[in-house]
Amino acid sequence: MEKATAFVLSVSLTGALLFTGGDACAGVSSMSAVDACKPGNVGAALSKTCAATLGTSTAAHEVTAYVTAALDAAWRSYNATTKAANADMEDPSSPRGLREVIGVCLYHYDDVVLYAAGVLEYLRTCTSLREVSFDCATSAGIVDRCAGLVQTVAPNSTLHAMIVGDRDRTELAVRLALLM
Repeated sequence: MEKATAFVLSVSLTGALLFTGGDACAGVSSMSAVDACKPGNVGAALSKTCAATLGTSTAAHEVTAYVTAALDAAWRSYNATTKAANADMEDPSSPRGLREVIGVCLYHYDDVVLYAAGVLEYLRTCTSLREVSFDCATSAGIVDRCAGLVQTVAPNSTLHAMIVGDRDRTELAVRLALLM
C-alpha cells in the first residue's frame, strides 16, 4: 500500500513539475520536498500532510511545483467534498439546518475553485507570483468559515471532517507559497 501511495504521489508531483513548465520562474527558490515539509517551513501540524502530498524526495525543485502539487491535492479534495455536500443536501435524514449551511458553503466553494484556478495560472505563467500566497490564504479562510458553519450543525459528520481536510490542504498551499 505504501509503495502504491508513494507512486501516486510521485506521479502527482511529476505532473505538477511538468505543469509549471521547464523554465524556472525568476527569483523563486528551489529546495527538496523534505526541506519544504520541515515543521519550520509549513508548521508542525501540516508537516505530515506536506510529506504525504509532496513525497520525501531530496532532489531540489522550484517551490512553484510544490505549491502546484498542494493545490492539485486541494482541488481534488474540493471536488470530493462538493459531491459529498450535494449528497447530504439531498439526504432527508441530514441534521436540521445542514442544508442551508451546505448551500452557503457550496456557493463559496465556487470562489475557492476560481481562486485555485487563478493561482495555477499564475504559477504556470510565472506571473503575479505575489498574489499566490494572498489568493491561497483567501481560499483557506473561505474553507475555514465553511468548516465553522458545518461544525455548528453537524460537528462529528464526515462532511465536516472533509472540509477540515480541505482547509488543511489549502493552508499547506499557503505555507508553501510563502517559501517562494
